[in-house]
Amino acid sequence: MKDWTKDANCKGLDPLFDLELPRDRTNDHIEYLTATCFACKVRTECLNDAVKMEDWWTFRGGLLPEQREAIFGRTS
Repeated sequence: MKDWTKDANCKGLDPLFDLELPRDRTNDHIEYLTATCFACKVRTECLNDAVKMEDWWTFRGGLLPEQREAIFGRTS
């Protein structure tokens, strides 16, 4: 586990249930994740890690996967 993850607001959430985004995601789910991320003091570290690790499946760093892809592009 990376050092910054111990301070993440999403610590303790189930990544498969809470952070992985199904096709039928709801606005309530997105709003919950956005509020959780934007209040997080390690959001930048999380975003950088998501891009570095090429995580295109979960909500990380306050952005949807497609938002990160639009900003940073995919290398693979």
